[in-house]
Amino acid sequence: VFFLSLPILLLTETIIFWWLKLVPDYVVLYTRLILIDLLIITQYPSIASVSQATGKIKYYQLTIALGFLFTFLLTLVSYKLGFPSHFAFIIMIAMSALGLAARLLILKYQLSFPIRDYIKKVLLKVFGVLVLSIPIPLMFSMFYDNTTYRFLSVCFTSVLFTVIAIWYVGLETRERSFFSLKIKETIKSIKIK
Repeated sequence: VFFLSLPILLLTETIIFWWLKLVPDYVVLYTRLILIDLLIITQYPSIASVSQATGKIKYYQLTIALGFLFTFLLTLVSYKLGFPSHFAFIIMIAMSALGLAARLLILKYQLSFPIRDYIKKVLLKVFGVLVLSIPIPLMFSMFYDNTTYRFLSVCFTSVLFTVIAIWYVGLETRERSFFSLKIKETIKSIKIK
């Protein structure tokens, strides 16, 4: 998801302008905040699979329901207090992050799930990929005035640096070996044809 989201995050205004010609107020900010939330909730499915495999889903489902309810209530309160409209998306992002933490704690309670290992082997790797992938494409997004050059350079550097970051930070040695073997086999099969 990050592979596709990074260029969109950096080129939101350009993409929306090409699509709509007239960029409505706040649509760029809303789009970026929704993509950030999406990047957080992509961590949910694997955790949900583990929880469902236990057969003890009551607390897990209750946590999800309460998360939705609190998001709604906090958004309602923020509007009543006069916060700007984009604050709803900030609440959504915060609740998604809290929801991830709550899901991990439930798994720890149900299965003695190793949260430290998950943070080390998954979340820190994801964070490392994010940190290493963003700077060069971000620089290109601010560097060019010409939208075509900016679009092409940001897309190219986003793909390149995301792949490099995933290869060296996101994957373990055995995973890199597996992918290297698959790439070599694919190249050999193409040469034979």
